[in-house]
Amino acid sequence: MQHFFNLFLLIFIIRSGIQILSDHPRLYWTRHSTPGRDWFRIQKPVPADPLWTAKKDSISLPGQVGLPGIRHSIGLARWWHLGVDTLWLLNGAVFYVLLFTTGHWRHVVPTSWSVIPNAVSVLIQYLSLQWPVESGWVAYNSLQLIAYFITIFIAAPLAFVTGLGMSPALSTRFKPISRRFSIQLARSLHFLVLVWFLFFITIHVTLVFTTGLLGNLNHIYAGRDATDWVGFRGLRRLDGGGRGGLGGGHPIHVAPPAGGAAGRLRADRAGANGSSNSSTRPRASTARKTSRPTSGTTASTPTRRSTPPCSTGTSPTIGCGSTASSSTPSSSP
Repeated sequence: MQHFFNLFLLIFIIRSGIQILSDHPRLYWTRHSTPGRDWFRIQKPVPADPLWTAKKDSISLPGQVGLPGIRHSIGLARWWHLGVDTLWLLNGAVFYVLLFTTGHWRHVVPTSWSVIPNAVSVLIQYLSLQWPVESGWVAYNSLQLIAYFITIFIAAPLAFVTGLGMSPALSTRFKPISRRFSIQLARSLHFLVLVWFLFFITIHVTLVFTTGLLGNLNHIYAGRDATDWVGFRGLRRLDGGGRGGLGGGHPIHVAPPAGGAAGRLRADRAGANGSSNSSTRPRASTARKTSRPTSGTTASTPTRRSTPPCSTGTSPTIGCGSTASSSTPSSSP
């Protein structure tokens, strides 16, 4: 089940993380964010236009990629990212406890330097399509061992630490982290962790399907060393949750409850098509209410009328937009 929870939560984390990156699609090694000093960008260079703003610099993402997939929605993306990160960290804490209490850590921690030349040999076998014999149920080969060690003990903790360092609110509370990582340096390292996870997931899933699918699915979802269809049926039962992670969340923000938020999100979607002006409905003018005297009484206060708009021939004695009492004689031109 932990394998499934990792898959399910990482889908939300990666989608919302890409959405956050798209709001400022540039990465720097220094804290100054000087235009032209970015080492990575998914946007054109910053133009010389002095009116170029961060709003123009952001990019749009399809709803099936970003979460929530609406332009200028970094607040919602951070809500998803931090909320799901909390669940992912709890799942990771349980994994660490089980890893060391069951002794399984010996399968993912190198204990000899010979693992490096052995990993090179295994890599050559994979590249030459003469793949080594798969024995993951008993022990991982050297290349798998290094990959799992990097993912569990380097990439995952680094994602947590840099996540704290790149948050403006949290970095001020964790001074030891903010002294070593500026926000921009933390963003760059956090992005490299994302690249590693995407690379690891791609290779991992590919090898699961190409090195004995039924046996690998039994190892993952059934906890048994067999080549029957039990693990595959377990995958099918959990597959709905994975697809929910791919499509979930976005409809919540596409069709939110009626109100001001819905109008703002529709305006953001219009802005994604290149329009920076939101469509607003003009307010209907209301007629001035005049008090009518009740039957048998007379009005004690004279009514006032508005002066016509300024035009040629308007009397200079009455200013534009001022009002005059109905008893005041109008001046002739």
